[in-house]
Amino acid sequence: AASLKNAGNLQTMKTAFIPILGSADLAQKRIEKLAKFAAQTPFEMPGILKASKVLQIFTKGALATGDGLRMVGDVAAGVGAPIDELAMWFGRLYDGLKSGRPVGEAVARLQELGAMSGEVRGRGALIFPTFGMLSRSQWEPSADQ
Repeated sequence: AASLKNAGNLQTMKTAFIPILGSADLAQKRIEKLAKFAAQTPFEMPGILKASKVLQIFTKGALATGDGLRMVGDVAAGVGAPIDELAMWFGRLYDGLKSGRPVGEAVARLQELGAMSGEVRGRGALIFPTFGMLSRSQWEPSADQ
């Protein structure tokens, strides 16, 4: 029964990705990428699917798969938070930085979660244990998106 429920959830999420990505084929490919990601990480598919969907919307795909999603996952694992929660805050931060809108709430929440220090926050950069220092200029979409 659990595997049928999971299959239904995957179909539901695939359906949810269709309008975001533009086709059923792209949605299926995204689900396959995310399943591979899930097999290599401590995160479960429901959280990964939510994270990718949120990051697709907020970052226009820049952090929704590949290295971007792995970075969000590494930070989530490092601070002990759900990947979909971190995805929302990273997505809001990215969107604010790209659009020139204030990012104070997202930055404050990332600091509360332990993803950045107050000192680093004051310099306008983010620090992550796995990736070191990331400046605002490094928040660009990668070629695999």
